[in-house]
Amino acid sequence: MRIEKCFVCGANVYPGHGSLYVRNDAKMFRFCRSKCRKTFQRKRHPRYLRWTQAYRKTHGKELANDLVFDFEQQRSRVPKYDRELVGQTLAAMKRVEEVQTARRTAFYRERMKVRKHVEQRQAERELAQQSMSANIELVTTAATATERQAERLARSSVRQRVRVPAGPSDTSGIPAAIEDEECRTNGKREKMDVAEE
Repeated sequence: MRIEKCFVCGANVYPGHGSLYVRNDAKMFRFCRSKCRKTFQRKRHPRYLRWTQAYRKTHGKELANDLVFDFEQQRSRVPKYDRELVGQTLAAMKRVEEVQTARRTAFYRERMKVRKHVEQRQAERELAQQSMSANIELVTTAATATERQAERLARSSVRQRVRVPAGPSDTSGIPAAIEDEECRTNGKREKMDVAEE
């Protein structure tokens, strides 16, 4: 059983799956799904599509040069069946898979070390920007707080001048103390008018 690779995305194409396209020059292209076949027909290069293995390898996101890949090469000559050879091959395939996963994880860790530094720098920049904006907000809140205090002082000084005691109110809604003051001032005016005559 031979497991082919998709020409576009690089995924495994198992027997009985996918599609095969044969060009006029007798070159065969295997595709794992219709998405890959359509992108090939649109003449899009797999190296520039973010979801393909070719893109990941060319942009340093996966291992590109490794000796383990030599085991995956196709061999056109089929050897004669030998039980010991099949057992050795299966054991070697398991070992190759273990080595491959170990190397992939090591490569991923190395990539992520650089990413951690980049993320830390971005976080520091964001904190600096936030602290700058927080300082600006503090200044603006301090300014608004001083304005509020000034308004409160103005209100309290007006209250102290008037000194309206809580008492029974008239039907007009004016407290009785204010009405008394008006009567007093009216009375003084009347007295002043009388004195002038």
